[in-house]
Amino acid sequence: MSSFKVLAALAILTKAAGAASTSNGSLAITSWGAPRLDVFGVAPDNTIWHKYEAGSGFGWEPGNGLFENMNATAFGNPVATSWGNNRLDYFHIGRKSAAFHKYWDGFQWACILFSPPGEYSERLEGEFSSGLAVNSWGVDRFDIVGRSTNMTFLHKAWTGTDYYPAVDKWEDLGGNFSSGPATVSWGPGRLDILGVSAESGSMLHKFWDGQWSGWENLGGGPFIGAPVATSWGEGRLDVWAVHEDGELQHKFWDGSMYQGWKSLGGSFTTAPQVVHWSEGKIDIVGKNGSCYVSKAFDGENWYPSFDGWFDKEGNFASEPAIWANKGTNFIYVLGVGEDGQLKLQIWDGFNWQPAGDQYWDLGDTQNPYGKSVDFFVQDL
Repeated sequence: MSSFKVLAALAILTKAAGAASTSNGSLAITSWGAPRLDVFGVAPDNTIWHKYEAGSGFGWEPGNGLFENMNATAFGNPVATSWGNNRLDYFHIGRKSAAFHKYWDGFQWACILFSPPGEYSERLEGEFSSGLAVNSWGVDRFDIVGRSTNMTFLHKAWTGTDYYPAVDKWEDLGGNFSSGPATVSWGPGRLDILGVSAESGSMLHKFWDGQWSGWENLGGGPFIGAPVATSWGEGRLDVWAVHEDGELQHKFWDGSMYQGWKSLGGSFTTAPQVVHWSEGKIDIVGKNGSCYVSKAFDGENWYPSFDGWFDKEGNFASEPAIWANKGTNFIYVLGVGEDGQLKLQIWDGFNWQPAGDQYWDLGDTQNPYGKSVDFFVQDL
């Protein structure tokens, strides 16, 4: 057990002179059920901040534009998941490129295998060259996947009573990847993992349904950046990746066969974020330059068109984070602006609020805790 002192503001992304220094990549966003929403990000000093909306009438908390300090240091973007009411799990890459984990049990932040609660993130070991992907297919289950320094994918699961293969060990799934992993589950006992081949630039896929499949080549590409995987229900898998020409490509498994690849247009450096608020519904938000763009599928047609995109304006440093409340057509879009502000836009089922090209400011991620002081970051 050790702690170290953060003495300088080290940004994940250093902007040009005169511009704010902010973290890049996607924010971590999750919910255990409406109206709860939690978002995590990385501050300029590499600490992890947290903010949430609980539907209590007090708005986003902590209030006054501040953020909760998670007492952890990150060298990459955090990821988060929830398996049920009052449960949050978040993960990040920390010291020596190892994976770390902390969870909310409804009363306090804690570690599964270590104490005291609240102070530390538990170290899950490993040595990673990408961010992590995490999914939960049900209560007492989550799966973590990351790219090793040998460019293979590593996997670890919490099975309800212990880590598999162990808290300090990872299962090597093989492969040779230029991207980090994308993961998704369409139901209990199912996990799909996707990544871009370092050899061909095509998409590779592996799944668990009681045992591991081999790696299958889904073709396409050559792809750049990280892919995204989604599902709107059992038997459905959607794969999203950016071709080297910058256009978003889409392929899906319809329950019996693959369809695609098809180009949906756009100009991106990594796959946009995708959500399904209902079966057959797709909403996509991505980053084109410093602006966000979006498109939607209603089950029959793409809007504004098959290869067109709505311009959502803004001036963003981060990739977007997007969340949909299932069955409600209620969508949240969050991102960190070039000014360091965490920004929010909401689709209420009829219109974008505060407007299609405007955002609310939720607080300054450059000074998330309200003061600039030395502090100790604690990880196990």
